[in-house]
Amino acid sequence: MMTSIQKTATMGKVLALGLLVTALLAMLLSMAPAGAATTSGKAFARGYNEYGQLGNGASGAAADTDIPVAVKNLTGVRNIDGGFVHTLAVAQ
Repeated sequence: MMTSIQKTATMGKVLALGLLVTALLAMLLSMAPAGAATTSGKAFARGYNEYGQLGNGASGAAADTDIPVAVKNLTGVRNIDGGFVHTLAVAQ
C-alpha cells in the first residue's frame, strides 16, 4: 500500500508527464517556432531554420522541420516558452 507521500509524488510525476505531452502536442500542431524541455533538461525545437535558429547545427530552407530536433549545447533547461517569431529557454 502506498503512503500519502508516495501517492503525492506519483501524482506529481503523472502531472508533469501530462504537461509535457500537452506541450509537445501544442508544438506539433503549430506552424510557429516552438520548443519543449524534457525532465532531464534537454531542449528540443521545431520550425523554420533558414538561419540556424533551431540550434541543431543545420541551416537553410531545407533545414526547416515540423519534427522536434535536439538543440545542441543547451543543457539544464527548466522551461521553454515563446511567441510567433521567437522561443526562449530558461536554464539552471
